[in-house]
Amino acid sequence: MIIFLTALNKMGKVHEFACGLGSLEANFDFLNSIVSEGNSLLTVYMLEGTRRTDLPLTLFDGLPFSQTIRELKQEWEAILNKPVYAHIASFHQETMAALTCQRIHQYEVKIASHKRMIDYFTQWLQRTQGGHSSGPVREKLIYQYQSTIDRYQKQLIQMQFHSTLATNRLNELQA
Repeated sequence: MIIFLTALNKMGKVHEFACGLGSLEANFDFLNSIVSEGNSLLTVYMLEGTRRTDLPLTLFDGLPFSQTIRELKQEWEAILNKPVYAHIASFHQETMAALTCQRIHQYEVKIASHKRMIDYFTQWLQRTQGGHSSGPVREKLIYQYQSTIDRYQKQLIQMQFHSTLATNRLNELQA
C-alpha cells in the first residue's frame, strides 16, 4: 500500500509525497503528523495494487490514529471473545416470549368469540325449544343449533387448553 499526497506548507508552497509505511495506522499517523505541524492536505489517496482509494481530507485532524485504532481493536476483540450463543439465546428467549404473548392474545380473542357464538346459538336453541310449533323443521333446527353449540364448545375447550399451555410456556420463558 502506498499513500500519495499533496500538501500545502506554512509558507504556501505545494509539495507532493508518496510513502508506504507498512500499516494503515502508521500511514494515517504520518498524515496526521503533517497536519499537526501546520501543513494542509490538498489531496490524499491510497494505492493498493491497481486499486485507488481517495481518502477524505477531514479524516486527518492532526491527532494520532494508532491509539484510537488499538482501542477499537481491543473493543471488537473483546466482543468477539464473548460466546455468541449467549446473545442468541437471550434474543431467542425474548423473541419467543413476545411470540408467546401474541399467541396468548390470539387465543383470548378466539375464546371470547367462541363464547359469544355459544351464547348466540344457545339463545336460538332456547327460543326454538320454547316455541309452540312442532314438526320436522323445528326438530332439524334444534339438532342444528345443538350440533353447532357442541362444536363450538369442543373448540373452546381446545383453545382454553392451548392458552393454558402457552401461558405456562410464557411463565417458563420469563423465569
